[in-house]
Amino acid sequence: MDIKFKIASMLVAYRYANNQSQKQVAEKLNVTHQQVQKYEKMDNELSAIRLIQFCNAYEIDLNMFQNGDPFQVLDGADISILKKEKAIMLIDKLEEKLHDKSRSNKDMVGKSIGERTYL
Repeated sequence: MDIKFKIASMLVAYRYANNQSQKQVAEKLNVTHQQVQKYEKMDNELSAIRLIQFCNAYEIDLNMFQNGDPFQVLDGADISILKKEKAIMLIDKLEEKLHDKSRSNKDMVGKSIGERTYL
């Protein structure tokens, strides 16, 4: 499994499970809400320091980001079904993005662009 996808999906799951907005998470991490959005969309990578800050702020075991399941996090959360469905939809979109990127990379195999040849 792609680690960037795993972290982004767990961020979404825990944010929703804790009934937090991106702005509230941003305040705890001392970043902008736009930055949290980029973390959740896999546009920017979350640094180890920010990941640890997130885990400390929400009392989450860091190992959950490696071994946890975002759907189990949401399943056990005390939030409305609508919020769970929205979080699941966001995670599904992340998975689609991951697969689209994977397909795009496979299309590049054997093609040269400039001085690079993709293997």
